[in-house]
Amino acid sequence: MKKYFFHKEVIVKRGNQAENFLVILRGKALVLNSMGNKVFSEIQENQSFGLIEILKNIKWKNTIVSEKNSEVLFIPKEKFIKNVFSNKLLTNLTLNILKMAK
Repeated sequence: MKKYFFHKEVIVKRGNQAENFLVILRGKALVLNSMGNKVFSEIQENQSFGLIEILKNIKWKNTIVSEKNSEVLFIPKEKFIKNVFSNKLLTNLTLNILKMAK
């Protein structure tokens, strides 16, 4: 499902359960530090986030806000996992990513 966000609108909030894999389709997102007062990193157009969070079933560690107007694709965890684990190559890649994220 696509969602649209205005400048500085919260996309995901720190402490909430990660339930979706996200892709920035248009615009840019800013990852805020744990205090929410400084930009920790940026997520550019066509980049994704949330893989580790949904696979490890953890909460968001940072708040992520839209920079200017953005369009974000939300892929529910169940749908994402079903598609990833139906392909051997994607399964191996995902497992290797999880190993690196320890």
